[in-house]
Amino acid sequence: MSSTWELKEKSTGELTATVEGDTWKDAQKKAFKKLAKKVNLPGFRPGQAPEKLVRKQISSQNILMEAIDEVAGDALSAGIIYSIINNKDPKYVCEFATCASALKHSILGDANLVELSDVERLMYEGVGKIAR
Repeated sequence: MSSTWELKEKSTGELTATVEGDTWKDAQKKAFKKLAKKVNLPGFRPGQAPEKLVRKQISSQNILMEAIDEVAGDALSAGIIYSIINNKDPKYVCEFATCASALKHSILGDANLVELSDVERLMYEGVGKIAR
């Protein structure tokens, strides 16, 4: 995943994240499967209805949001929040959040076990190994 930050007028900006095709396709499939488990259709057990019928019940917006969460996750949001709270410039916000997300996705489970120094080492030195 890569990202860019474009400064707009009045202290606003646009964050653009680019995800490789296969990664994005896999995230969309996983998002659909997750949402499909929650669909209840009369005559079918939850998660057992035909895909064609289930797709009619799930908006493309919901699949998009779930796929974004799958690819970027909480680590991206946390990186953005950390950077803003600490009054970092927009370029730092973008790079820090992207690197935090990339490092988090190298760790199994929900807990983000990376430290500030790990993220900044990836940002400035391009080193993605976590030093302990």
